[in-house]
Amino acid sequence: MTELKSLSSDLLFQKQKDLKLYSEEDVKNKLLLPLLNQLGYSSEHNMRFENPIRVQVGRKKIVVRSDIEILVDNKVAIVIDVKAPDVTLSESDLLQASSYAKLVDTPPALYSFATNGHDLLGINNIDGTNVNSIPDLASLIADLQGQIRPFTDIELKEVKSTLITIMATDDLYQVIRQCKKIIENKALIRSDQSFKEMTKIMLVKMNEERRARNKGLSNRFSTQWLSISASKNSCSELDSFKELFKEAVSTYKGIYRRNDPGILINDNQSLIDVVKLIEPFSLLGTGDDIKGAVYEIFLKANLRGDFDQYFTPREIVDFMVKLSKPKYKEKFVDPAAGSGGFLVAAFQYVNQAINNKHLSAHDYDIATKHLVEKDIWGQEADYDLHILTKINMIMHGDGWNNIYQGDSLKTKYLPDNYFDLVLENPPFTISYDDSTVLKQYELGVEEKKQELDLLFVEKSLNLLKPGGRLSIIIPEGMLNLKRYSKFREWLLQKCWLLSTISLPAGAFQPFGNSASKTAILEVMKKTSNIEYKPKYIFAARAEKIGYECGKSTYRRIRYNDLVWINQCHNSYSDTLQSNSRTNAKSVWIPYEDIHNDRIDAGEFLNRNSNEIHLSDIFNVESPSSKIMDDKFYNYVQVPFISDDTGTLLKIQRIKGENINGNRLNQLNPGDIFFTRINPRKRRIGVVPLSLKEPIYISNEVYHLKWHENSFLSKEEQFAIVPLLRSEELTDQLVTIATGSSSRARVYSDSLSDLRLPKDFFEQNNLANLSHAIPIKADKIFQAMMDYANLINL
Repeated sequence: MTELKSLSSDLLFQKQKDLKLYSEEDVKNKLLLPLLNQLGYSSEHNMRFENPIRVQVGRKKIVVRSDIEILVDNKVAIVIDVKAPDVTLSESDLLQASSYAKLVDTPPALYSFATNGHDLLGINNIDGTNVNSIPDLASLIADLQGQIRPFTDIELKEVKSTLITIMATDDLYQVIRQCKKIIENKALIRSDQSFKEMTKIMLVKMNEERRARNKGLSNRFSTQWLSISASKNSCSELDSFKELFKEAVSTYKGIYRRNDPGILINDNQSLIDVVKLIEPFSLLGTGDDIKGAVYEIFLKANLRGDFDQYFTPREIVDFMVKLSKPKYKEKFVDPAAGSGGFLVAAFQYVNQAINNKHLSAHDYDIATKHLVEKDIWGQEADYDLHILTKINMIMHGDGWNNIYQGDSLKTKYLPDNYFDLVLENPPFTISYDDSTVLKQYELGVEEKKQELDLLFVEKSLNLLKPGGRLSIIIPEGMLNLKRYSKFREWLLQKCWLLSTISLPAGAFQPFGNSASKTAILEVMKKTSNIEYKPKYIFAARAEKIGYECGKSTYRRIRYNDLVWINQCHNSYSDTLQSNSRTNAKSVWIPYEDIHNDRIDAGEFLNRNSNEIHLSDIFNVESPSSKIMDDKFYNYVQVPFISDDTGTLLKIQRIKGENINGNRLNQLNPGDIFFTRINPRKRRIGVVPLSLKEPIYISNEVYHLKWHENSFLSKEEQFAIVPLLRSEELTDQLVTIATGSSSRARVYSDSLSDLRLPKDFFEQNNLANLSHAIPIKADKIFQAMMDYANLINL
């Protein structure tokens, strides 16, 4: 008799507490195998490990290995995929195990499981139902009676395609890039049109996969079928494919304009080559997270650089959807839909909630029909991108019929006071100057031009019903810079602030090369019930978000603070919370503490009685004067300031007429300077005392002028330089910087509000430190001048 009847997630969680598990092998050998033995399974008699499975679709071949197989009568009955304990289980892990189970034996294994040692996901491979625990041997034998059936050839081909897609996503990226080159270089389609051709080919593939799955018919997206069809109908493979495209367009009416020219490729062999490359992969048979990965691959392989900015990474999209919690029969919209990421994620979230209700087939059909036909709305100004949104929705299920093309600020496709939720990432810091449109908005009526993101905030509030929620990505400067104070005052009059979440600098660098410091803002449109008011607002700062920020290429990393922040958001705490692994922070703040001076997360996370402001010690000045063409200047360009030390590296003697711009700041020997552009460079230092004349520098450089105060004496003033160059203060400066790419700037009002740790000024050695800094800076400067003179002899 076995000690256990089944193995569930709860039991796994309890058992692993006393074990030190660091790797996949630890999970398997220290935890799983002993528990499986207690269920009646023997490593010697009915288990198999690392069994290779060879999979081929077309010319694509892979070999995969199942971690653990449990056999009954020499037939595989259970497949278990084991992950390391610090890996978060996803749908793709279970899908991978299920694919093994369907291919490893005939008939297929009954159950598949994926585990990381504390979570367990399971599925019945025959009927597709979720399984919560691994049964003991006696229960497994009973379950096998009458449940097993072989899969059809069509089903097996879909399983193989699914497994190849899961295991070879890197290959898929290269395949799509290769297809695009074939279309451009061999079929001679312009690069701006090849992207459209690829979307049409993708539509045909999706339609064929859905047709094969739903009707049990063969998938005609194959070189073999095209060849047979061409021979039978005395036409080319290209002609047969164009007929498949017409069927797909007929199935999904409204995807393209009526005058769309259809497939532009005229070279038969080019079309065959593209189909041959894409044929092995599955678009619809995979799980939702794999569909998302495939779609991202398609976008990244095809989108032109100027479109890249319309792509919001899934890590952020998923977090915002979970934060806003869309509900069944709530209408949600993205008025700047881009490629449709928010709409897909919200659709999946609501659809999963419908699935969790375990409705009858009739009620389920009614619920999903309501969702896809009435609740999902979006609009995108660019025609190609709006088609992408529709195809994205088709790939993930449905709900594309209320996706419109046009400028949301102008058109009336999206009704006002109609929606429960707006999710969006509008274009950043772009000026909008259409006077006929500006006069329709409170934030534009008195302006000759207005920033597009501000107008989208107002548009979104107009779309919402009273009590509706807006979750939006905006530049963080809109939440803390003084020049946006009127906007914040207007915003807080119109709605209740719910959440303010700071994203790391460079979060959008891999997507359109934008280094803007951004934030997620969640608000609720006020209702006529003026008594309603939130008790608290949620503030958080993410340090790591699942991929490298500030890089031009998307690369995933281990940690994602957004998962932790969502957990903090779901459980109120009256104390500051910190993620020990990444230093991310979150806090709940009483609503009475909200004011329009600042509503960024840093305002609430950094509140500390042990801090002072830079303005308590220094004035931030910009002593500029007009450049005189005939005057000679001791000119210092910003790149002549060292990133490593903050010291001057070079001074040019140059005539005013040869200097770009019309004004320069004058700095005198001994002045403390702060370079506001790209604060991560830390170009902060002291003008050398040995200079006999002032230097002149662009208005990107401020003068920090000491004034009488009780924290830092005049003799100690230079000690501020290493503090401002410290990692902690650099992070804070990056947080308050605004602008995109390397042009992000810290403005004088934000710099004045910079928070400094009070305990720094309580040290006894500040006078000695202050005395040494200008001397050392002068020595470095003199050494650079001597070296320059030496090599320029």
